[in-house]
This record gives sequence, structure tokens and C-alpha cells, in this order.
Amino acid sequence: MTGMKADDELRFSLCTCFQGRINSLHETAADLRAQTDQGFEWIIVGDQGVDGFQETVGTLRAKAAFPIYLIDEKCRGGHIAVNKAVGKARGLFFILLPDDARLVTGALECMWYHWNTIPSEERSYYVAVSGVADNQDGSPAGNRFPSSPFDSNNIEVSTYYGVASPKYGCILTTVLQTYPFPVFDGESFVPFELILNRIGNTALTRYVNETFAVMSPDDAGTSGNEKLRWIQNPRASALYYNEFTGYRIPLVHRIRACLQYIRFSMHAGVIPDEIYRQAKRKIITFFMLWPGLFLYRRDKRSVGVAVREEE
Repeated sequence: MTGMKADDELRFSLCTCFQGRINSLHETAADLRAQTDQGFEWIIVGDQGVDGFQETVGTLRAKAAFPIYLIDEKCRGGHIAVNKAVGKARGLFFILLPDDARLVTGALECMWYHWNTIPSEERSYYVAVSGVADNQDGSPAGNRFPSSPFDSNNIEVSTYYGVASPKYGCILTTVLQTYPFPVFDGESFVPFELILNRIGNTALTRYVNETFAVMSPDDAGTSGNEKLRWIQNPRASALYYNEFTGYRIPLVHRIRACLQYIRFSMHAGVIPDEIYRQAKRKIITFFMLWPGLFLYRRDKRSVGVAVREEE
């Protein structure tokens, strides 16, 4: 499979980062077969040496009305899977299928509909369509956008409007090709928001209060694991927060971001002088050095406990 110009008939390229759970492939395939819009391809990035992997994909291909492609790559993180898949994607839009949620029936059709509600003469200013998620019981997973549709970007909705709920949607493939994820040796996580912020700094997303996904029941109680993931990937985490401080955001968010930038930089082994030198907001960073050191030391104590519990 080679990279090609997006085809209007192939509206979406969907990507799965296979992490060794064969059952998850069957679940995802069932969700995709149930989609009312079948104008997509499914790209699976995973280690084909895993027992049963290739046989499973062969079975899924036989049942699917859509093309399924494989990229043989040990899944070292969703960001690497996206970089690999985006280079091969032929769809107009790209979707990284969530590992903490499942697409609802009709999600793709709804995304396509909302994209086409944007006036054609204004569409060049937009790069994505994003909706919300529900919990298993049908209740909202977090808060909603101020209106629907709501045209903004990831930076504004998370700060000025305080929308912190999970968001799921599609983004133009060509845009992701222009903004690849950075890769850090030994790190398996880069916040997707890092790329969304870079893109949103110059373009709009159409947000809608439509449910595109339902949270997995296994996602409950993972806040501790999420914290550990950021700590274990400190260079990516520090980069995300340092860049965030440079955007036009309220002062309180800028202060918090500087604090987190210092915290994760220390986890990455960066000395205070270098933290200050690389900071985008040097004055705030200077005053946050001691609070950041406190958070870092607290993490070292709590992470040590978490690691012992896992063992």
C-alpha cells in the first residue's frame, strides 16, 4: 500500500494501534461493520508476529465490505501508529480509533454530515469535526460545548470554555501529514493534544454535541495510570506544557502549564538552568521552579509506591 491522493469516495482512514488483544480487533471490526457510512479503510498497525494476529485479520477481511490494511510495526505508542498510518492513508479524513471507547453506529455518517454543513466558501478555514462521548449508562462523559455547532479550536475550548470532556472526531489527513508527532527514544506516549494545539493555532474545528463514542467500562478508575503515563514519558509531557504556555490562554492556565513543564522536565533529568533557558514564559517559570520541584519530589514518592504495587 502506498500513499495516494485522498479520494472523495474514500472519506475516512481509520487507524487501530494493535496492542496484543485479539478480542479488541473483533470488537472494533463489529463496530465498523455496523457503520452506516462504509466509505472508509481500516489500517491496523501492529506486530504481525503475535500469535493469531494475521489469522484474525484474515477472518475479519473475509467478513468486511471495506479494505483492511496492515502495517507491521510493534505498537510503541499511538503517536507512532498515527505517523505510520497517516503516511499510507488514502481517506480524506483520518481517525485514530480510541482504545478507551467504541464508535457508535452512525458516527462516521454524522461526522461527514457536519463537515458538509460548513459553507463551501468557508471550509478552507476548517480542518476537523469533533463530537463528544457518553458513558455506558447513556450519561454524558463530561461537559458539553457552549452551543452546537461550535467553531473554535482545542486551545480555546479547553481554557476559555472549560470543556474537558473526551472528544472524538476526524481530522483532514493532509493536515496530519503536515504535523507529524515528535518521537522520543524510549517514550511510548505523546499527548494527541500537542498536535491538536499546533493545528488549532491556525485553523478551526467544528465541534458538535453529538455522541460519536461510548466510553469503555474498563476506563473507570484509570486516573492514576494516566498520571503515571505522563511521568514515564517526561520529554513529551514537558514539550506539551511548554508549548501550551506560549499560546494565548488565560493567565491561570499559563501558570499551571509552566508548573507542569518544570515538573516533567525534572522527570526528564533536565537541570533548572536548562529548564529556564528553554522556557517560553521565563518570568512565570522562574517563580514556579520551587513549586515544580515540590511536585517532582511528590511524584517520585508516589511513583515508587505505584511501581511496587504493580510488581
